[in-house]
Amino acid sequence: MTKYISLTALLILSFFSSLHAQVYEKRTVHAGESLPEVSYYLFPSFTAATVKFKNGGEMVSQMNFNMLICQMQFIDPHGDTLNVAKLADIDTIAFDSVSFFYNKGYYEIVAAANGIKLAVLRKASYEPVKIGALGIRNHSGAGVEDYSSFLFKSTQRN
Repeated sequence: MTKYISLTALLILSFFSSLHAQVYEKRTVHAGESLPEVSYYLFPSFTAATVKFKNGGEMVSQMNFNMLICQMQFIDPHGDTLNVAKLADIDTIAFDSVSFFYNKGYYEIVAAANGIKLAVLRKASYEPVKIGALGIRNHSGAGVEDYSSFLFKSTQRN
């Protein structure tokens, strides 16, 4: 009995010690800036990843996760960077140390044991910003017809 109480206490303690609040990184994209100039990725470079399909097939491609638009991207044979399509056909995308699956958003699998997986949803939100008098941001949204920039918040784990 003491063994189970100790194990339960240890699990609860490790759970609460590993919790982190959501991390928001704000970035401003100014009018005239192109998204590729301000995009940033989860990994420092495009890396070989194995795409496992639900029909049992596999393929390897150079991939990375774009944190600005929350899309998995790959480099095609012509050297272009493209978003992964036909997400319903994909089971998982596995890098060396990180795996993802898609279900109305990309989930990063952060832990797995005994058939149970703990996953984190990667998503971003965008808030239009109008620069008002004296260069001060106006977040009110009242009467805003065009925007000089967007304020970008990225939700990610530590």
